[in-house]
Amino acid sequence: SATNLNEAKNEDYRKDFVELIPDSDQKACKACKKEFNVLIRRHHCRHCGFIYCHECSRYWLVLYYIKSHPSRVCIICHKEFEKEKTQLPMSLQENLSLLTTP
Repeated sequence: SATNLNEAKNEDYRKDFVELIPDSDQKACKACKKEFNVLIRRHHCRHCGFIYCHECSRYWLVLYYIKSHPSRVCIICHKEFEKEKTQLPMSLQENLSLLTTP
């Protein structure tokens, strides 16, 4: 039935979300190793789920599983996205560049 189909789609959609590392499990930025404190705040990467400082998570991408708005991603995931993007045709690369902001 239509209801079961919608429930199945919603379940698949939820599986795509990344499990975020609890704040208490990570005391420092995964990339630069700066310890978090009052001035250096934690930010979760919405792609890998790890925690980064502001400087290492200043990138935004429209993720396929969170299409409603751009999501914060870390420098590592952003670099991976940029590497994969260069393997696409130029017309697609230009369109994808419009969806990212440093």
